[in-house]
Amino acid sequence: MSMTKSLNEKSSQDDLHSFITLSCGKPFLNDEIFAQINLDLFLHKLAQHLNIKNVPHACIAERNKRFTILYHLMTPHHVDRNWLNDNWDGRVYLHYKKKSDIVIYLEKFRKDLTYYNGV
Repeated sequence: MSMTKSLNEKSSQDDLHSFITLSCGKPFLNDEIFAQINLDLFLHKLAQHLNIKNVPHACIAERNKRFTILYHLMTPHHVDRNWLNDNWDGRVYLHYKKKSDIVIYLEKFRKDLTYYNGV
């Protein structure tokens, strides 16, 4: 019985994707070009951390109420919160959600989809 339960738990964990909100730090608050470069460097570091060539992801850029740039990023890879905090200059919010729930959220912003890389 416990073996079946652990297999079911594992299977439900595998369905979860990392849904990350990255708020740009002070040097990039309002500069879209530098914020984009910072995001690209972050994705490169994340790929190295995960030991893969490219991180499959979908990403939406938007401005919050304070007019600072933030990104909503979905990837099927588990990303550790501590690693995120150590490697992003700004605020980080991390949730693990089912892909279908994230897709519903991202659909609201489809026209604004900044990146799509095979998620």
